[in-house]
Amino acid sequence: MLFVKQGFNISKNGVVAEIQHSYNGLPNGTFLQSTISNKIWEIKGRLTFSHVEHLQVLFGNETLSPMLMSFASAEQLEKSKAEILDSEKANIFQYIIYNRENSIPKDGEELIAINL
Repeated sequence: MLFVKQGFNISKNGVVAEIQHSYNGLPNGTFLQSTISNKIWEIKGRLTFSHVEHLQVLFGNETLSPMLMSFASAEQLEKSKAEILDSEKANIFQYIIYNRENSIPKDGEELIAINL
């Protein structure tokens, strides 16, 4: 099972979902179906972040979409770094997802990988 922790739109990249799962990665082309709405999303890539890329959990079957981040202070950088690494320790990773409606899965929504 997969659980959406948070979903949101980001400019140019589309819909991003923080998904908690225990798989060894979610490769591009994986379809995720909601157990609530039956909507289906396709994985388009996994977000990685420039300031922690060398520390992030990486899976060989995923296509990475690096995101360059900048921060106003060292404190903000360290806070972001800690949040990302803490999320990954809890098996929560950020993915770019797509469906025709450009809809965002709801926080807490349960998903099933239908072609993994």
